[in-house]
Amino acid sequence: MSEVHVGQRVRQARESLGWSQKTLAKRTDGVLSQPTISRMEEEATPSNMAHLLAVTWALGMELNDLTGPHPLEDRAEWSVRSEDEINISKQKQQLLTLLKLRLYLDEMQH
Repeated sequence: MSEVHVGQRVRQARESLGWSQKTLAKRTDGVLSQPTISRMEEEATPSNMAHLLAVTWALGMELNDLTGPHPLEDRAEWSVRSEDEINISKQKQQLLTLLKLRLYLDEMQH
């Protein structure tokens, strides 16, 4: 992961909108409280998926915006075979998002 951590990214995004932690909490429709957002920003406890998704939704971000760039794109090799017409680029991006999430969660456990 890059030097800027998830908590710092949450704080930066929130502050760029001019929101307080309380405002962000309200924007999550009750999923997160102000103290939870404070702990998330301070990285006092690991964030769970529900919290990350609530914050990204409230801030109008994507999960990758919080977890940061990952060298996964550079390491992934792709092989696709399909008889149906599909958007390969879109499928690749969706798969990368899931893989990045898994790597992020694995890193949080160590």
